[in-house]
Amino acid sequence: MIRMLEWTLVLASLAPIATAATASLPLERGAYVDSATPCGGADSAARSWFGGGYVIQAPHARCELKQATQTGAVDYVVSLRCYENGDRSMPYDVVDRVTVISSREYELENQFGRFRARWCRG
Repeated sequence: MIRMLEWTLVLASLAPIATAATASLPLERGAYVDSATPCGGADSAARSWFGGGYVIQAPHARCELKQATQTGAVDYVVSLRCYENGDRSMPYDVVDRVTVISSREYELENQFGRFRARWCRG
């Protein structure tokens, strides 16, 4: 009985670690568009999708998280393995540097450029 109580205490002490590992970018889930583009008129190149976690999906590719590191109060470095939609034969790696401006706006920089996006709908 004492041994069972000890294990319960050990598992309870690990709970905060598991919670921290499942954290996410503090962004509203939904569609985002380039901050200079109206929501209704944004073409696919100006759109992205955030469904939770750390990966902000672009319209042309599907990306999977390799590693995410919070580097400041609102700054993150997110390493991804990406595949062009419809073709998983040529994966490529991307490192996104994400700054969360608010729960509905972010700035992202990677080897393709710098983008600022705002939330449009859920």
